[in-house]
Amino acid sequence: MTTLDHEQTQERFDPYREGDLPDEERRAVAAHLAECAPCREAYERFLGAMSLLATLPPKAAPDNFVDKVKGQIRTRSKGRFFAGGPIDWSSRLPYEVLSVVMLIAIVAIFLFIFLGRGGGAAISH
Repeated sequence: MTTLDHEQTQERFDPYREGDLPDEERRAVAAHLAECAPCREAYERFLGAMSLLATLPPKAAPDNFVDKVKGQIRTRSKGRFFAGGPIDWSSRLPYEVLSVVMLIAIVAIFLFIFLGRGGGAAISH
């Protein structure tokens, strides 16, 4: 059975409360809470806070909320997001994609050189 430390247990309070944890994690959180008084008290405080939040009436966001958020993102990202113009892919290309492309290029060059020197004949024997 998986065992969790205090931090791992506390990180799972909300999914545990919502019933969103896989069975093994749910059992690990329950076991930790059964054995650990400080985490059990923290979970009780968490449940109390969530109960209080549930009593608050819903409040609609202001009409210009989305525009303000986009403006903040645009300002903080220096225009890389929500710029409104053509997308500059050079500043948004994830390094993971670039790494895969470079790896494929290196393998292709290696195979081209290897097969060009007669290395393919060694493979067919």
